Formats: sequence, structure tokens, C-alpha cells
Amino acid sequence: MKKYKIERYDEQKATEKKLKAYYDFFMVILAEARPDEPKRPYDKFIKQVLIHSKSMLIRRWVIWEEGKIIAYAIIYKALDGENQHFPEVDIFVLPAWRRQGIGRLMLAKLNEECIKLKCTKLEFSTFSNTPCGSEFLSEIGAEKCTTEYVNQLEVKDLDMKLMDTWIKKSTERATEYEIELWVDSYPESELEGFTKLYNDFWNSIPIGSFDYEYEELTPERLKNEMESKVKRGWKNWIMVAKFKPSGEYAGFTGIYYTGFNPEMLNQGNTGVSAEHRNKGIGRWLKAALTKHVLNEMPEVTKIRSENDVTNKPMLNINNQMGFKPIYSESYWQITTKEVNDYLK
Repeated sequence: MKKYKIERYDEQKATEKKLKAYYDFFMVILAEARPDEPKRPYDKFIKQVLIHSKSMLIRRWVIWEEGKIIAYAIIYKALDGENQHFPEVDIFVLPAWRRQGIGRLMLAKLNEECIKLKCTKLEFSTFSNTPCGSEFLSEIGAEKCTTEYVNQLEVKDLDMKLMDTWIKKSTERATEYEIELWVDSYPESELEGFTKLYNDFWNSIPIGSFDYEYEELTPERLKNEMESKVKRGWKNWIMVAKFKPSGEYAGFTGIYYTGFNPEMLNQGNTGVSAEHRNKGIGRWLKAALTKHVLNEMPEVTKIRSENDVTNKPMLNINNQMGFKPIYSESYWQITTKEVNDYLK
């Protein structure tokens, strides 16, 4: 096998030529994984590469061949919380260079660097449109822990009368609640209360067989993540429901616009705390926010959402809205020890 040199890719110090090579590489990868999406604008894509949350550590490595990137690996590690030992990682290899041992080389590098960072487990993700990823992870002994549908709603198929019905019924049932819209930031005075709600949601979402620790996200982490999205040029809408007697937050939903596709929105997370469920709050929030954003952005023709295949309540709401699955993403785990054992 030809010997390949793995180099650290520091996006902050990369020349324009190297940034363009990075972009060209990922346009090939994305065209394969998400063939229905238009090519992402260079400036918007590179801005996402250069800007990330202050709460996260990101490190990248590449292999070059005749001035182009042919393979890539990344570590995406939280700098706070209970799961700092469990980073998200990924490996991508251009189609023409697969089945030549390059994925194994990148895996060895990733594992070595993760051990240096005191990580003990790795999380990978794969797309249904690129089965080579699942084949590789199965081969190394990784465990597939959960799968998410990527669902899409064609705006022309959205029944606005149904949305109005959801809003009307919810306001009649949930008379002790009020909803509020936030755009591109969390009000400083509300961030602590919202973080409590978000943690209730975060630790109740289906995670399959993942060995995650219960995690308390901090207000600072949520704030940092939002600030990084805004700096990338994303537009973010969050609608919250508040229980008026106590002032506590009962539910939320989010929609964001990346600008990668001018006709597409992405549905963010939606959650209602356990004690406030079965009052139609989730439907109320989703209907109200969807109507608001579509009124603000009439050029949008589709909305994307990702939902765990076991999350029946959310899938039920999305199905009623008209979301349909277009492909899936799976998430895997493996320990650094298991990777070492495989590489021996």
C-alpha cells in the first residue's frame, strides 16, 4: 500500500488555496450523502468551518494528493459537561481512494489523538446514502446505537387550516400558558430558566444504546452555541411556552436558516417538560413558529427535520404536518480500547 502522510489541518491558519481544497473535498462528500441538495455557497460554507462555539474543541486532519484533499478526520469535543470523554468524530475518504487502507490510517490517528485528550469512547455518524460508512464501522466492531430519519416537509403541502386549528385548540386547553418568540439570542434574564427546561429535554430524548452520562448543559454553553450560529450568518427563531402561575418554562421549539439552500429551513429541537405534556403545547409551538417564519420568509419551499426513529410523539406531530422521510442517519459508538484492539 502506498504510504500517505496525515497532516493537521488548522482552518484558522489555512491559506485561501487550502480552504478552497477543503471546500472542493466536502462538495464531493455532500453530493454523495445528500444528493438532493444544491451545492453550498463557498463563502457561507467556509464561514461555518472558521467559526464554532467557544464551548467546543475542534481538531482536523487531512491527507493531500497532488494538491487536493483525499481524506479527512475530525474530533468535535465538548469542553464542559459530563461527556467530555465521548467526542463526536468522523472520517471521510473520496470515493476513488476507498478500500485502500486510508480509512484505517485515519482511524488510528483519530484514536491516538482522542486518547491524548483523555477520551475513552468515540461517536461516529453515517448516512444511508453512503453505505460504505456503515460497512467500515461494522468492520471495526462499532455498535450502531440509534438511527434518525431526515424528514422533509414541502411547504405547498402544509395545511395552514390544521395549523390554525392546533393553535386555537391549544390556547383553549392551555389557558395558563403563554408563548414568546426569541430571535438570534436568549434573553439574559431568561437564560437560566430556559437552560433548566433544555436540560429536561436533553436528558429525555431517545439515545438508543449510547453510553452517555446524564448531562447538565450550562447557560454559557447554550449562549456560546447560539452566538456561533449567528456569527456564521444563520438566522435562529426559538418559541417558548411559559407556565404563567410559576413563571417556569414548559416547552420550546426552534427553526433555523443556514443560507446553504435559500429555499430551505431546518426544524430544530422541540421539547415539552413532562409535567406540562398532553395539553397540545408541542403542536401549539410548532404551528405558531412555522407560520411565523414562513410569513417572514415566503421564498422557503421546504423544511427539514431530524427525528429518532423511536421518538413516536414527535414523529406523530411531524407526520400530521406532512413531513416525509427522505433518508436516514445512524449513530455509532466504540471505545478507544476497542479501536486499539482492532488496529493490532
